[in-house]
Amino acid sequence: MRLYKKNAKRWSVYAVKVNKTYDHIPPLQARILSRRLASKSGLPRQRTLRPDDPRTLGLLPPIPPPPVEELLHKQAKRGLGM
Repeated sequence: MRLYKKNAKRWSVYAVKVNKTYDHIPPLQARILSRRLASKSGLPRQRTLRPDDPRTLGLLPPIPPPPVEELLHKQAKRGLGM
């Protein structure tokens, strides 16, 4: 496809793109569904965590927090820098 650029005042050539058809999706969905139904196991269940599992603690920083006074000392004030 040829296209004229007014700013550059010259012609450019571009490849014409072909629209996608997605013909492979319905057979793929049918195969997935038939295998899921034939397995007779269903979806995996969500397990409860034991009380001593570290994932129950959530996200923890690798170091303890510094004192507030130290944080205030390090904090840069507007226009003053460090």
